[in-house]
Amino acid sequence: MRHFAIARIAILILLAAGSACALNVTVTDSPYSAVPEDGLDDSAAFASALNDIVAVGGGTLAVPCGNYDFTNKVTVDLHAAAVTIAGDGAAVSVINCDSNNTDGVFLFSNTDSGNQLTLKDFTITACQTGGTAIAVFNPSLSAAAVCSLNMQNVTIMPEVDQVNYFTCHVDAANLKSPVFYNVVAAAAIRIGYTMTAYRIATVDSPTFEQTYVKHADVGYRLTGIQGAANFYRAYCSDTRFGYDLAATPAQTATLSMRHFHSGVYDQGINVSDFDQVEILEHMSYSGDITSTVFLDQVFTDCANVNIKGTIFHPMTRIPRTMISLKGTTHDVFIKDNIFNGRGTPIEQDSTVRGVLMTGCHDNSQE
Repeated sequence: MRHFAIARIAILILLAAGSACALNVTVTDSPYSAVPEDGLDDSAAFASALNDIVAVGGGTLAVPCGNYDFTNKVTVDLHAAAVTIAGDGAAVSVINCDSNNTDGVFLFSNTDSGNQLTLKDFTITACQTGGTAIAVFNPSLSAAAVCSLNMQNVTIMPEVDQVNYFTCHVDAANLKSPVFYNVVAAAAIRIGYTMTAYRIATVDSPTFEQTYVKHADVGYRLTGIQGAANFYRAYCSDTRFGYDLAATPAQTATLSMRHFHSGVYDQGINVSDFDQVEILEHMSYSGDITSTVFLDQVFTDCANVNIKGTIFHPMTRIPRTMISLKGTTHDVFIKDNIFNGRGTPIEQDSTVRGVLMTGCHDNSQE
């Protein structure tokens, strides 16, 4: 403990001197001295290192290979810092939310604008039921705040596939241009579907690329979207609801979803209030565990909707509505889609206008 105190005092002296350099530290080095594989709580070491990085204005916390146990959730105020947590690789550097922890792993609060959080190259596992893996909130900031989240090569999953799971994987609000690249979010197999993979409120121009959600109640739930929302190879499998995406009506918002599949049980895509929507090369299919009626794609109060190259894959027993147009949706172009399975290819409210369909193949059966 004495060595820890001396080393930490030395770091704080550097911070007080106003060092302009980023602070790059390793969580296993002194004074933090986390020890992987020992079965003891490492959350205090992570919290101490992250707070030191924030105090100097930013830097990187390196997490070497091994398993680290979190008995407690780590809460850090990012202020205006640029902070990176970098492991040695997914399934190589592993943070375990242990069996005594029902709160989750990280809570990053933001009482100042301008912070940048990057999480990359590690795995988080749940060793119990409940809690949020990663939470990022800006409680005192307006929607115009510039706070970013960048996740790369991160896996969030239960330790035991059919038993343990987080109830939310990423819970965030007031983000500017967040990027999720090669992120896998998986819950336990068919145990009630209580997990939400992404729950993000008030977000400007989010990007999801090569992301994968499995065994969730909700895959992607984003509200208050503005700017350009992009989903490229962002997949859902074995979930109840796939993509629930709502723009801010008073703001300009566009949505592009390309080259993806959704295997869900109740509803695939639910989109509302966008000024422009593109759905390109979507494979939509479903099981028949919980639903009596299945909805593939629903568009409410949207304009300039382009649906091209979707294959509505056949199901066995459930009737389905493949494209549903609601409210004031208008100027809809439906091209080169394949309507398979049992049900209704397209239904629309009487208030919908400007629907054009061309080059589609209707193989549906009532």
